[in-house]
Amino acid sequence: MKKWYIAIVVFIVFSSHLGYAQTFKKFPQGIQIELGGGYNQLFWKIDDEFAKKDADRTAFSLTPTIRVLYNISLSKHIYVSPFLGYNQFGGKNEESPNGYKDEFWFRSLEIGTLIFYQANKIRVGGGLKLNNHLKTYSKHYGSASDEKGTDRSWTEENWTDEFPTTSYDIGLRMSYRVRSKFQISGDLWFGLSDIIGESIFGKTGSASGRENHYRILLGYEL
Repeated sequence: MKKWYIAIVVFIVFSSHLGYAQTFKKFPQGIQIELGGGYNQLFWKIDDEFAKKDADRTAFSLTPTIRVLYNISLSKHIYVSPFLGYNQFGGKNEESPNGYKDEFWFRSLEIGTLIFYQANKIRVGGGLKLNNHLKTYSKHYGSASDEKGTDRSWTEENWTDEFPTTSYDIGLRMSYRVRSKFQISGDLWFGLSDIIGESIFGKTGSASGRENHYRILLGYEL
């Protein structure tokens, strides 16, 4: 139920952005829908009684993003775009010699604001966003201690209650308008938060983690 309350608050905040935006010139109609996906990196450091090591998950992976933006003109070349969307980030590791591999993911509702400079068909800028973690989970293929050749299967574990429920990112963005209503955008988002926090992995020592994710998006302005 708590997740629904958070989602409702986010919707109200986003709606207020839309109401305020009516006093500005829209570009070109204001509302924009984006679909896409991209690559993820999860950087994980562990320092406990057994080992001090990196447990990064940076193998190539693709996850989806859907987003709604509202483009607000502040001047001839400067625009602000509050947005609301769904995003999945995290990462997976390379397969070990014995066949073991795992993945760790955060499914999130994101809300943020982009500010950019426009020249002809190109927009360049950056922004900030808040991620509300709807679900945090891992998948592992067998056990890391299994010998090579052991029969394996995927197992999923839910960690939503063990990890922080929010995180923050700072990002860069470039867009190119390919037609009157279509544009292609590239986002680079860099994590500002420790997404492990006081989780179960940090109780027997110290652990910290952050994430980056990079997106290619196709946008359509209504």
